[in-house]
Amino acid sequence: MDLVRLENWLDNGAFAVLFVTMLLYWVGTAFKDIPYLWILGTDGMAIANLSIA
Repeated sequence: MDLVRLENWLDNGAFAVLFVTMLLYWVGTAFKDIPYLWILGTDGMAIANLSIA
């Protein structure tokens, strides 16, 4: 696998993870009784930042 394909894959993956993370934060704001949504959102942010880096 060449580096251009890897970079493209990581960029697209980071976008997808950030989109899902945004949805998790919105749902977590609407339903505050579900505590693990904030944990999943924080983990998603960490994964997306590592993918971008």
